[in-house]
Amino acid sequence: MAFSETEKVKILRYIGWPPTTIVSTSLDYSKIVSDRLTNASTPTQGIVRELLDRIENLDEKLDKAICRAGVKQIDDITLRDNEIDILRKERRKIFREIALLVNIKMMGSGMMGAVCV
Repeated sequence: MAFSETEKVKILRYIGWPPTTIVSTSLDYSKIVSDRLTNASTPTQGIVRELLDRIENLDEKLDKAICRAGVKQIDDITLRDNEIDILRKERRKIFREIALLVNIKMMGSGMMGAVCV
């Protein structure tokens, strides 16, 4: 099953492209990018969907980590000082992996749509 429009926009956002890249009437339109998202193989689409799910899970963890960023210990739980950095690095790694899978060069840092502290 081909990527939905929502999935395409998420992919573009994560790798730094404007969503209008796949809108044929837009000045940002790129036929190459649009075709690569439209014609991605079924196995590639499956892997990318799994990576999109991982990003959503990381975003949830990042949201929670941000809320407790100033806390070192809760009862018997001691948090790592660099938890937020680790989660962000993992997100960036997944962004790069998605870009490689769909064969679209990342624009900038690929952090569009990132959770900010």
